[in-house]
Amino acid sequence: MGWLIAIVVILGIGLVPLVLRIRYDSAGFFVQLRIGPLAFQLFPIVKKSSVKKAKSATKKQEVKTKSESGGNIKDFIPLVQTALEFLNTFRQKIRITNLKMRLTIGDPDPFDLSIKYGRGWAILGNTMPLIEQIFVIKKRDLQITCDYSAVKSTLYASGDISILFGRLFYILLYYGTLALKQYLNIKNSKKAVQKNESKSSKYAR
Repeated sequence: MGWLIAIVVILGIGLVPLVLRIRYDSAGFFVQLRIGPLAFQLFPIVKKSSVKKAKSATKKQEVKTKSESGGNIKDFIPLVQTALEFLNTFRQKIRITNLKMRLTIGDPDPFDLSIKYGRGWAILGNTMPLIEQIFVIKKRDLQITCDYSAVKSTLYASGDISILFGRLFYILLYYGTLALKQYLNIKNSKKAVQKNESKSSKYAR
């Protein structure tokens, strides 16, 4: 009975949605991560104490002072290929829902306003097909309106980027294991080369 409960719990966790909620309005950007009923604000970042800021500044300075020595590019390419495969799989699994945009074009001149209105829809019409080729968009509500009384144009945009925890865990586990194997193979090959070089140097003596 215990194993059955464990399976149910694991399946339940796998079906928990991870949602990245992004919004832009007059207050600026707002980013929130929702894991089931839990919500964590990612941006704007909550201000930390001056002591923590000083420590982080010191750490950044230490990182900058370290030498930036490069590695073998042949060892880097397989890891980049794995990373690109991961990003391609990841973008196919995520879903964009509740995509909302309210572009209000403001200009007291009716002629200029009509030109800006047409350009706005042209840009939107050319951009959305490209975005839809990359991501799966479930719900969207895009509107462009005119305001003769406004001097500046304003934009309100929001949307949810979601993926099931189980899908994310599987993707991370699969590609993480693949990247680890590649890293270990590179490390072992370097050790073998160093070992052969040490042997050849001994024979040369």
